[in-house]
Amino acid sequence: MHKKYYLLFSTLLSFGFSDSLAAKDNTDVLSSIHVYTDTVGGPYVDEWYVHGNLDGLTDLTLIRGGKSGELEVAIKVTCEPRSVSIGEFGMLWGETRLPKEEIQGYFPADLTTSITQRVCEKGTNPH
Repeated sequence: MHKKYYLLFSTLLSFGFSDSLAAKDNTDVLSSIHVYTDTVGGPYVDEWYVHGNLDGLTDLTLIRGGKSGELEVAIKVTCEPRSVSIGEFGMLWGETRLPKEEIQGYFPADLTTSITQRVCEKGTNPH
């Protein structure tokens, strides 16, 4: 199980430390940004990332990894006005398909605010 987390975090970190990953036609630049850390008890945390075309705000995926397990869901971020909407279904543990109403139950209270702050201010706030 720890190997699974290590692989997830290694993959996410490689996205974060690389400037970008270009698609085959070089028109979409894909990258990841850390948006939230949720303490889930003791020394344990869940890390939340947004991956996709952060410049064009297309093909975005919200990814959680950590103590509570893997979670992935397609999202749409709007910067004016700031909002986050999620796709109809998400994946828990990479194999369990959950409807959006259930996926939203996994979100910490201030996650959507953190997502819009980090994604919308990406160009003006490097931290």
